Amino acid sequence: MRRANDSTNLALLRAGALFPYVGNADVFRCPADSSEIFGRPRVRSYSMNGWMGSRYMASYGARTEYRTFVRDAEIASAVPSVLWVLIDEHEASIDDGFFLVTMDDSQPFASFPAVRHSRGYNLSFTDGHVELYKIRDPDSERLFTLTQGTGAQQTFRPSNIDWIRLKQVTTTR
Repeated sequence: MRRANDSTNLALLRAGALFPYVGNADVFRCPADSSEIFGRPRVRSYSMNGWMGSRYMASYGARTEYRTFVRDAEIASAVPSVLWVLIDEHEASIDDGFFLVTMDDSQPFASFPAVRHSRGYNLSFTDGHVELYKIRDPDSERLFTLTQGTGAQQTFRPSNIDWIRLKQVTTTR
């Protein structure tokens, strides 16, 4: 989805590894997502937690004491009800299926949660439940709004409560 045409291409979505298990392209797009490219709706609104499904994040940045999760047994040994796997991603940052959360704060909000649900976003957790996370920090809302299509510079405080809350349910040590 880094190229505009890719973000509206159903053939690319259908060629993905998950599509045979789902079989319906509508599942990949939030019904509340009204974003379009060249007058056509995007095919995908959701991204996967970067700490799930690969070992990439185990070597990302300076801090590697956080866990990645690839196998079901690894998730089961943690607390599945407090680890998210899918997030509704903001149209300004959605470019691949990977949602980046840096536990060392090296790139806070490199990926942005969507705010299309009454100033909130949905997280799907590994135990199957879904939660709506409302944006609470005024700086987050300003950042997500400014960044949409403008490439505005981030102003970030490590005490941002939305960032802290998202990190708390992303991975474990």
